Amino acid sequence: MQKQWHIRQPSPQAVRSLQEYLKCSQTLATLLVNRKIKTPAEATEFLNPGLANLHNPLTLSGINSASNRIYEALRHQQKILIFGDYDTDGITATALLLMFLMSLDANVSYYIPDRIKEGYGLHTDHIKNMARPQNIDLIITVDCGSWSHDAIQMAQKLGIDVIVTDHHEVPATPPPAVAFINPKRSGQSADFFNIAGVGVAFNLIIGLRKYLRDKRFWQKRPQPNLKQFCDIVALGTVADAVPLKSDNRVLTRTGIELMQTTPLRPGLNALFELSRTDPRFINSDDIAYRLAPRLNAAGRMDHARIAVELLLAENSADAQKLAHHIDALNSQRRDLEKQILTDIQEHFTLDTENRSIVLAHEAWHLGVLGIIAARLVEMYHRPVILMAVKDGIGRGSARSIPPFNMFEGLSQCANYLEGYGGHAAAAGLTIRSDNIASFIQAFEETARQHIPSRDWEPVLTNDMKLDLNDVSETLLDDIQRLQPFGQHNPEPQFQTHAIRVVDSRPVGSHHRRMTVCQDANPRQRMPAIYFNANSDAMTANYFKRMAYRLQWNHWNGRRQMQLRVIET
Repeated sequence: MQKQWHIRQPSPQAVRSLQEYLKCSQTLATLLVNRKIKTPAEATEFLNPGLANLHNPLTLSGINSASNRIYEALRHQQKILIFGDYDTDGITATALLLMFLMSLDANVSYYIPDRIKEGYGLHTDHIKNMARPQNIDLIITVDCGSWSHDAIQMAQKLGIDVIVTDHHEVPATPPPAVAFINPKRSGQSADFFNIAGVGVAFNLIIGLRKYLRDKRFWQKRPQPNLKQFCDIVALGTVADAVPLKSDNRVLTRTGIELMQTTPLRPGLNALFELSRTDPRFINSDDIAYRLAPRLNAAGRMDHARIAVELLLAENSADAQKLAHHIDALNSQRRDLEKQILTDIQEHFTLDTENRSIVLAHEAWHLGVLGIIAARLVEMYHRPVILMAVKDGIGRGSARSIPPFNMFEGLSQCANYLEGYGGHAAAAGLTIRSDNIASFIQAFEETARQHIPSRDWEPVLTNDMKLDLNDVSETLLDDIQRLQPFGQHNPEPQFQTHAIRVVDSRPVGSHHRRMTVCQDANPRQRMPAIYFNANSDAMTANYFKRMAYRLQWNHWNGRRQMQLRVIET
């Protein structure tokens, strides 16, 4: 789909002010202002994220109540069950809380539901068929639970307490838990609003550590350094695509630095090896596109406990075995995605007048529909819902575009649904098959109300115009100071014109490695890589315009600047 090109227009005064204060280049100041970092204090904190900058978790409602209940469970050796979600955020949150409680000699176990057979969240069946027979005293949910009212009420009646930790949208009536920790609850500090599920679990651990300190719990054992868990927190935070600002930025930056500079956990080391990722140079892209998809593949294609066990693995042999299993599942996942995407493109005709895409099929695999929906959003720039139908019930995944809040859109069509939940950008839903046709019509009407026609066309937004003669190692080092990149802190992207290809060679069938120069300065030559280039771009010798990112290419112990071409 053709994109509109746009260059950001930051306030010149704000740029000058930051440039003078930081004694930095105009380019770095511009990039900061483009990310809505305008004051010296904001810039200083952004460029120097540290654990000391984390906000006080005790301001989150429920932390103290949860800590008190966990303390009682520790004192009396009560059975604690951690109940998680099957995506990377839930997997890491489960592993994080489990590792911490195990270090306290807690009587703790975990459970993650099967994505296909059980679906998302804590249900009454889990209470009746698992928690009660196992004589569980306390359930702690991670990355789920905000909508599990019936299950929590049943647990209460059976004498089982429930602590909910979650970050998804909340219902009007909070769940009847002994503690409900969710930064999206009304009245919560905005400082925590965008943290991931694993971030909520980490804040609980911080609060619990202090509570135990006040109870003199650490007199007979060393108090744990929570920094050691930031690698796990970084995995879940990046994978869940939450904004990488404030606490999320601090935790992700700390976690990445931990992975770069300290011995890796056996499970992570196995993942790095299989994905051919050098931990010395790991960045948020490596987490998002190499590590997280493999962890997610466990829950999509088999069961998420495989990924949890990988993160918990204590030796290389166990880790290698689990990692190879996960890698094989990831390969199956990619093949299945291609198959379903091809099926959609061949058998469904998109109505170009529609504001949304909602499709359902009995042969589709539920585990991969979220990824395919995201691909269709990229291709058609519309909110997408894909559903797998079985035994009269459709279960699906939804992905959206910035102008449209998917959770609110589903809320407006809730009378057709059996259940739903999620975020503005992504959600899940359950529907009776005989309601699907009516839901498609209602959802399209909702999309039309909220998506103006001008938002149909995708926009390619570049930070600024930057000619190749302005590219330098110093500039690239400045750009690296903005890492980690992600939501609300995109990797800087530049626009230039009149680019000539000096030489090139294909890499595979869809990538092209080139040496390029600019007509204005043909002596300034730069290596470039163009991934997923179309047929014209694979052979063109000249580009009128180019959008690109600047990166270090690490190879054989050496580094070299290169352009990563985004679009031409």
